Amino acid sequence: MLQVKRWCDDLIGLLLPNLCNACGAAVYHSEDLICTKCPYDLPFTDYHQHGENRVAKQLWGRVLFNAAMAMLYFRKGAKVQNLIHNLKYNGRTDVGVLLGGLLGERPKVSSFYQDVDLVIPVPLHHKKYKYRGYNQGTFIAEGIADKMEIGFSEKNLVRNNATESRLKKTVTTALKICRTFLA
Repeated sequence: MLQVKRWCDDLIGLLLPNLCNACGAAVYHSEDLICTKCPYDLPFTDYHQHGENRVAKQLWGRVLFNAAMAMLYFRKGAKVQNLIHNLKYNGRTDVGVLLGGLLGERPKVSSFYQDVDLVIPVPLHHKKYKYRGYNQGTFIAEGIADKMEIGFSEKNLVRNNATESRLKKTVTTALKICRTFLA
């Protein structure tokens, strides 16, 4: 019976292949959202190990914070963009949990993030939420909280102002948007 199920799965795989969300290659039975090779090829920043990293320096004097990091370098047309686009525009919320899990592993080995006890996703404005149907940040935050074995809450932060898409905004404009949350 198990063999018949496997043949059926293989036939479905020929017609509707399960593809890696990062590189687009075929994903095999033992793999899930991304192929076995892609996690090793992702451009990790290792900013979690350095308090004076590029992200933190951009925020110095602008926002009150203890530590800041980015997990991956973003390059247009690369695997990271594919993962983010699948999460954000193709409804692949499971990719958000996967990315959050990868992110949640890093602070566990860093002294900068040992006192974190709650993960709070930045909410979408209700109009954007209604249009998209979900907040991609929620799924990333769930993955982080799960890996770090800490709390998660969507109730601590509210977005009152609708802001433009940050897709083509500069870092300075993104910081202005962040200030509206902290004010």
